Amino acid sequence: MPYNKVILITSNSIKRVVRVNEVVFFSYHAATKQWKAHMVNGTFINIKKNITAKDIINCDEAFRRTNQSFIVNIYYLQTIKNSECRFIPPI
Repeated sequence: MPYNKVILITSNSIKRVVRVNEVVFFSYHAATKQWKAHMVNGTFINIKKNITAKDIINCDEAFRRTNQSFIVNIYYLQTIKNSECRFIPPI
């Protein structure tokens, strides 16, 4: 990771300050109409429902949308093949 910029992730109950390099990707769950941040340590954070893909992408240049349901941190992205993202190990 080239830097350790921090961002604020707001869930339904708390606000967390995390480093950009702690977030591997975001996934959108249509059933709950909510984005989730998937972290390097294997955990995830449910993001407040009124947060949009545009809000996430505008947080940092590392976050890029790959399709309707995923935003990836390009610093962890190794390849995209057959619409499947592969991340740098050990992710």
